[in-house]
Amino acid sequence: MCSCESWNQMHVHRHELSDEFSTYTDIKFKPICKHLQWCSANMMLHAIRFESRQNDKEYNPRICVYYFDHRRGLLLYRVTYDGVKTGGQWLPTGGWKEKAVYDSNHMPTGACWQMFTDALTQDPPFKLSPYSHSLGALMNSTRSKQS
Repeated sequence: MCSCESWNQMHVHRHELSDEFSTYTDIKFKPICKHLQWCSANMMLHAIRFESRQNDKEYNPRICVYYFDHRRGLLLYRVTYDGVKTGGQWLPTGGWKEKAVYDSNHMPTGACWQMFTDALTQDPPFKLSPYSHSLGALMNSTRSKQS
């Protein structure tokens, strides 16, 4: 269930929509909205992430650092294959890869989760790490010590 108007309208007309779906398709109708779709994709991502953590038995230097730029509606991320030894720029400046969180109608699609899913299903999987200022400071200080 969701409290949004879209889901409520589908729920109110559930029987009518269910009859139409069963008449013309093999799909069993179930009210769904952008919020539930987003949450479903997010829960699937966390399940895959949990599974990859459980199977991670040895050192893996592959890291995907990400953060959400809510102002611009973007998921920004950087990857490294050699952990904190990378020579990349970790502070949130230009050069981060971007994935749109919203479509052209400013609706969240959940498509940005696919990038995380792809990172977690590789062999070996990337470790997902949300960006924080302390992580940026750690990455930059470690990099400068190794130079």
